[in-house]
Amino acid sequence: MSSNRVVIVTGDPAVAAAVCAHVEALGYGVAAVVGTSREAIYAAIDYAPFAVLIDRELRGDLQAEELLSALRQVLQVEGLMIETAAADGLPHRPRGSRFALPVLRLHGDRAPFDAALHRLAAAGQPQSPSAREHHD
Repeated sequence: MSSNRVVIVTGDPAVAAAVCAHVEALGYGVAAVVGTSREAIYAAIDYAPFAVLIDRELRGDLQAEELLSALRQVLQVEGLMIETAAADGLPHRPRGSRFALPVLRLHGDRAPFDAALHRLAAAGQPQSPSAREHHD
């Protein structure tokens, strides 16, 4: 069973604080904030979050895209990306990513990310018996 909490993966304390505030403002909890892919995998196992939010700038054993793939394939945990912006407002990384997922841009439109997070949360929550009867 999934919780209504997420795990945040970033090595940047400022990014962690901004993402925690945003997630909590949306009504979700933060189970853990970790700085490495290894810690992210352990946190996903320990806390069973409905999503793991991964900083695209993550460096280490696994980079962000590899961690997302591992979480999905091995633990069946969904993830979303966090994108920070440079002082000039341009992304740190080129936009030519293979992800077709909404990205939380700390300096931009957050609505697509918010909608995706709400969908993941709803998908991770068990339905009540009356809700299941309406779908049958």
